[in-house]
Amino acid sequence: MDHLMGDEVVYFLHIPKTAGTSFQYYLAQYFPGGKICPAQVQAELLQIPAHELQEYRLFAGHFWGLQQLLDQRLALITMLREPLARAISN
Repeated sequence: MDHLMGDEVVYFLHIPKTAGTSFQYYLAQYFPGGKICPAQVQAELLQIPAHELQEYRLFAGHFWGLQQLLDQRLALITMLREPLARAISN
């Protein structure tokens, strides 16, 4: 994970019921607090001014079109879960 501390922008696409919240806390350890986007859903993300979005290095949530908003390359991370176990958990 140390290689993510540079200028790379990381987007953790959180899929519900896949241990994503725990992983999000883990990821946050590798980024200064001011570099973590506070938005977790699309409506919150769209409230942040475009110039401010460019400052963040970690995005974690349920977004679409993030790469177009940032106009920069993203390292995309997600967690998957065995489908039956996920359905039962849901």
